[in-house]
Amino acid sequence: DEILKNDNPLIDKIINPSIRKKCISFENLSITEILPIIKNCDFYLENDTGFLYLSCALGLKCIATFFNFPVLSYGTCSTNIACVIPRSETMKSTVHDLALGRERISVEDVYNKAKELLN
Repeated sequence: DEILKNDNPLIDKIINPSIRKKCISFENLSITEILPIIKNCDFYLENDTGFLYLSCALGLKCIATFFNFPVLSYGTCSTNIACVIPRSETMKSTVHDLALGRERISVEDVYNKAKELLN
């Protein structure tokens, strides 16, 4: 519960009023409720979690940020996954608990990967 409380300000910032009508928070939904929502998306963007692999299995093109897990272990299981890794890292050098990896992935890095995926 404490983690969710800490995430709420971030969720509110991301789902700002201009796009709120087009966004759905999974915060209080079950997996059974979430899967049909994901299936109807054009693509999926998230860090490396179980929902990434469910989205991939549902046939979506996925963008995954890998700042805490080895890309070669988790990000290469499907051609549907496009990986974004921290600057100064390679797919081979990403490891569990990569120190400060999150801070080395910019919004621009993710945006460029999304443009690449959608073209």
